[in-house]
Amino acid sequence: MIIRVLYMTEPTKDTKSDYVSVFKEDLVDAVKLCHAGLAQDSPKMPKEYLNELLNLLFGYMPVSSRAEIATYLAEKSYLPPLKLIDPNEMKATVAASDLLKGL
Repeated sequence: MIIRVLYMTEPTKDTKSDYVSVFKEDLVDAVKLCHAGLAQDSPKMPKEYLNELLNLLFGYMPVSSRAEIATYLAEKSYLPPLKLIDPNEMKATVAASDLLKGL
């Protein structure tokens, strides 16, 4: 059985289609891996379940989208933007305080 999974984001100009077909068994396995990774009594570390999930889902990704993932990783887009502080405008103690508040 195949289940259609809709993309929840707005389609971009590079998107060939708005959905991808996923086998029901793979979808169930993906959900199981998520639950196993979050369970307190899991025999493996959460990172191992995350890697299994990534391997399972990466196969469904269209080849055209893989370059987007490579760029996302290369540019480290998953990191929050840096807050730069000009030392001439702010005393060091106030700057340190602001940094600690952001953590």
